[in-house]
Amino acid sequence: MKKHLSVAIFIICVMTSGCTFLEGDHSRNKGPGEFVDLSEPDRVKNIRTLQFEREQVFEDSLLLDRIPDITIDDEGTLYLAGEKWNHRHIHHFSAIGTYRGILSDRQKNGPEFDQISSLHFRNDQLWILDSANETITRYGPDEETDLDYIALDSLLSEELTAGQPNNALDLHPLGVDRNGRLLFAFHEERNPAYQPDGQMHIALLSISDGVGPKILFQEKAERYIVGVYAGKPAPFTLPIAEKPFIEFTDTGKIVSAHSTDFSIRIFSTDGAPLRTYRYPLQRVDFQPEEDLLPEYTHNRQLHMVRESAKYPDHWPALYDMFVDDEENIWISTVQVDRDVSEWFVIDDIEKSVAARFHWPVDKPFRAVKGGKAYTIEQNSSGFEVVVRYDVAGLVD
Repeated sequence: MKKHLSVAIFIICVMTSGCTFLEGDHSRNKGPGEFVDLSEPDRVKNIRTLQFEREQVFEDSLLLDRIPDITIDDEGTLYLAGEKWNHRHIHHFSAIGTYRGILSDRQKNGPEFDQISSLHFRNDQLWILDSANETITRYGPDEETDLDYIALDSLLSEELTAGQPNNALDLHPLGVDRNGRLLFAFHEERNPAYQPDGQMHIALLSISDGVGPKILFQEKAERYIVGVYAGKPAPFTLPIAEKPFIEFTDTGKIVSAHSTDFSIRIFSTDGAPLRTYRYPLQRVDFQPEEDLLPEYTHNRQLHMVRESAKYPDHWPALYDMFVDDEENIWISTVQVDRDVSEWFVIDDIEKSVAARFHWPVDKPFRAVKGGKAYTIEQNSSGFEVVVRYDVAGLVD
């Protein structure tokens, strides 16, 4: 209870700005550390040519409508979060593609998974993060032992809402590192119809020993576009959303970006700013009459909502970002031809661009480990599957 109370006090202090133990400025403009311009000649002189050879498809007639995330253990076992008919399960395959079955569809003594936001394999343990349920589930090495079920909402909500009716919080677990530290985001609940823009705090908490939490910085939350229907505001998001990307590296550093800008911030394991990578990417013009409205001619209500909205002048700069097992940062950028993305691979050791290449948008990379790249693709029946590629050229 002591640990739970300390977390609650921490959040209350942040939301009311009434405590003094929170040090420093936690805005996104907190000192960036070293500034690295990836367009400089020295940063692009060793760009490599990557070759991808398709070698394994993981499917086994699962008929999955969506695969939100995957992770791979040190033996090449693939774990994937699969959604089918509004049910969510964790499936796993051997490295050679043999289906091993469903690991779980719920937390021990808890609810079914509602929105599996990410999977992480750390120290022979599988971590399942559910942002809708605000929960974390940890499985042991035998893949059958549910070691931990942590319901963040039940730990915090009761203390927070008592006497704080206006400070209800949304909590979003983001990642777990090898030392058992949880990276999470939180912000006050907002109605996107009236608050389409927002900020969220990024914080760090040690699950193993209860140390923390510590606020690291702020980041822009996902942005909504607001149209009007029957005189009332109707919020929605664009097909390429304006949203943040925040990840742990294998060594516990933190990588943060926002889709609206090619600006990648690196923080130390303690949250101190190390460097910011920037690249002068020209954002693509957004023209709703051509890019969006034709997709909704089949539905008059949806078309009217989108027709009435005010839009940004440009598409976001980035589709996605993730970090591989060698701490290379993979970034997918939005192009004029939105069937194809240009990927940048940033070597965070050499502080340079290791590779640039074009790749189909409908086959996005989700992980790279052990010289293998894993994508989410659709099979001939339109269901999502995981495909593994051998990657040549990334490592000497």
